[in-house]
Amino acid sequence: MSIDLTWNDAKTVATVMLNRPETLNAMTADALDEVGHAFQQADAEGARIILLRGAGRSFCAGADRKQYPGFKTSEENIGRTQNAIEVGVQLKRGLMGTNALTIAQVHGHAVGGGLVMAMCCDMRFAADDARMSLPELKLALPLGWGALYRLIELVGTTRAWSLLAEFEELSGTQAVEAGLFSAAFAPDQLGQQVQQRIDALLQIDPEALFLTKRQFRAIAARASFGNIEELDGALLLGPLRGPHVREKFAGL
Repeated sequence: MSIDLTWNDAKTVATVMLNRPETLNAMTADALDEVGHAFQQADAEGARIILLRGAGRSFCAGADRKQYPGFKTSEENIGRTQNAIEVGVQLKRGLMGTNALTIAQVHGHAVGGGLVMAMCCDMRFAADDARMSLPELKLALPLGWGALYRLIELVGTTRAWSLLAEFEELSGTQAVEAGLFSAAFAPDQLGQQVQQRIDALLQIDPEALFLTKRQFRAIAARASFGNIEELDGALLLGPLRGPHVREKFAGL
């Protein structure tokens, strides 16, 4: 298993830990699927808060390029490849569709899909020296998972273009200034500060918190003007089979 799911003593807070520290928690398609299942399980078992964090030196270094589906010419089954690519869209829906309040705790690197996972959480806290980027265009890929709308929602179109097309890298402090994260703290204080906020959130009436979460979700769904994320799998499949991605993303 690449993911650990643990609970606090009161069974009110579930922690989903990305646990591939030897790869800086770079994610395979199977690991992404495990994250989604962990969130669904925690939500189904009544978690009020789900905390997403990473083991080791980084939160998540993005996709594991050695195992990412689509760029290998030997993968002739387009349907199977498409399903593997679209696991990211399913994960995004799973993260954003919980009844529990979701929190991302980010340290080290949050790259590509790793940053998208954090963006999908309701609240996001970072170490002030964390490094965050969306290098998809540099790797000859569009931003997938239906994440472009979420990015624009958080930082606006101007900053979104800068992050994507100018390959802007943000520190934790800069991510807060951009509106991408809620707050940033010294690395040795991050866990304690996040726990303090979780403790405060648990003091809020559970029904009021639940209804507020549903309000946020309804407003986001109405504002998205359709399901453009449905296109992302198809958009990714073509580039993933092309020579530019083989050279830049896969390193072949």
